[in-house]
Amino acid sequence: MDDKIDTVVEGTGATDTSGATDTTDTSGVETEETTLTMTQDELNKKIQSETDKLRNQYSKQIKELEAKVKELTPVQKSEAELDYEKRLAALEAREKAATLNDSLKANGISNEIAKYLKDDVDVSALAETLKSIVGAEVDKHLTEEGFVPTGHKSGNPLTKEDFNKMNMSEKERLYAENPDLYKSLSRG
Repeated sequence: MDDKIDTVVEGTGATDTSGATDTTDTSGVETEETTLTMTQDELNKKIQSETDKLRNQYSKQIKELEAKVKELTPVQKSEAELDYEKRLAALEAREKAATLNDSLKANGISNEIAKYLKDDVDVSALAETLKSIVGAEVDKHLTEEGFVPTGHKSGNPLTKEDFNKMNMSEKERLYAENPDLYKSLSRG
């Protein structure tokens, strides 16, 4: 059952002594048509050969692209690496918290405020701000609602001359009320 099939092959116009016929197509270019006679098995082998070439070519391209995808895909971390990163992050967080607590303590601020602060806070600037705010509020409260004594003279109202003019009972009273002032005035 060898069926013969006629196949036409177009060429560039070269002459072939095996019965080729020269024809001119409608564009004016001469082409050569050659008639080949093949059996069905030969044709199938030729087709298989060409498809194998294409398959090999595409397989190479697929392998190259898969390698490139694998190269560009991020690497999955192992369980040990993930555990290590978690422990390292926890250690760094504890270290930052300890540093923050130490700087708060050094600036006279309670450690209880640490949970409300960021790690990169300027503690000395915070301490100054808190002192000014608290001081202003305390002064405001004392002047509005607190007891403000009147009739006080600032500084030391008693001079050396006044001390010398005092009698003995006044000096005893001064000694009982303010011994430091009595000693400073009596030395002199």
